[in-house]
Amino acid sequence: MASVIGWLDQSEEHQRKMREIIDLFSESDARDEMGIGVVRDALSDLLFPGLSTIQTRARYFLFIPWIYLDLERRRTPSAKMAENARHRQTKLIYALEAGNEERGVIGINAKEKLKRLPDSVYWAGLGAFGVRRYRGEMSDYYRGIERFYRQATDAAGHESEELISGHRPHNWDLDLPDPPDGLFSGTTLNLRPAESEYLRQQMITAEPDTLLAYLLRRANVVSDDVVHPWDTLDPTSASNVLIERVEYARWFSEMISGAALLYNLLLAEGATRRNLQSGGADSVENYRVKLDDWAALITARATAIEGADRSRFWQLVHLADGRVPESTRVFLDRWFDMAIAAPESIIESKDARELIIEREYRLKRGLARLQNPRQLELWGGSSGAGRLTYRWGTGRTMVNDIVNGLNGA
Repeated sequence: MASVIGWLDQSEEHQRKMREIIDLFSESDARDEMGIGVVRDALSDLLFPGLSTIQTRARYFLFIPWIYLDLERRRTPSAKMAENARHRQTKLIYALEAGNEERGVIGINAKEKLKRLPDSVYWAGLGAFGVRRYRGEMSDYYRGIERFYRQATDAAGHESEELISGHRPHNWDLDLPDPPDGLFSGTTLNLRPAESEYLRQQMITAEPDTLLAYLLRRANVVSDDVVHPWDTLDPTSASNVLIERVEYARWFSEMISGAALLYNLLLAEGATRRNLQSGGADSVENYRVKLDDWAALITARATAIEGADRSRFWQLVHLADGRVPESTRVFLDRWFDMAIAAPESIIESKDARELIIEREYRLKRGLARLQNPRQLELWGGSSGAGRLTYRWGTGRTMVNDIVNGLNGA
């Protein structure tokens, strides 16, 4: 990784993704130390499109359009759109606080000082699920709002009242449920049944062969004890398309986990040699045990692991618009070959160790921990060592929010 992230004149979507990446740095199990984030994100989009790790609760998919529809009805000018949207989103924080909500409330502590507003967090997902019909970025939406008002007025002037709703231009889905009375006085994150059914249908219709749609069709609450998304899939009730996606996502998660563990083992060994606080015999032994467990898993699943069609895997990543750099693909293919050939020998494999060392240096250059003692001192004992679960935490929360709302819970 580069030492400085430059905020170039990129699209709002690119900036949103960059903010997500920055957030991931604070989650030790999600850090992209091996530079495989583009593959992880592509597979995540095949399972949980429209979601991101920084989303919290499902009702924000309604809060945001309700806020902007109200601003549109008031003919809020372009110059005031962002300011008024911020004001309403801040009022929403206090309204949720008045409704005794805390967990999942975006900005519950920051209040008026909140830097990243819910609309920026949910904007892409609102478009993916067809709740937002305006296809541009938020900044373009602001700039073009007066033109939208004129178009709506022109349409109203040429059509009978009965036809206006069907032919006027609209930025938000016409079937969106109405907001509750007193939204900004006191509200909760709990969905009403009609709201749940609306979001359920939007998410299923948008991408029917995803794990998100599958779980919403089943409409069962998912226990927090379900650690991995593939543990929710019943092959007898899932489409072949979904089964394939889930199988390859699981395959990649299991395969790349060994690389992450070996990287952390190398860091632990280096820290131990330098008597750093993050090192020590216990730390080294911990990662050796985890790598032994990983090797046992790969061996136990040898039929599925070895039987995976590598070319088909890359086709799926490409299908999800995953633009994988050639260097990343070469690294992964080399790792796959080593892991499949002899998982039990990975710990002591000179080739595997050199592959990880070279990969980190290629990504970070002078900031590579395995070659820079100062950077190694900053290692906290675990970095990106967790299994990939492809936004599963967010997906489970959204599904449970919607299912609970359907049941009136």
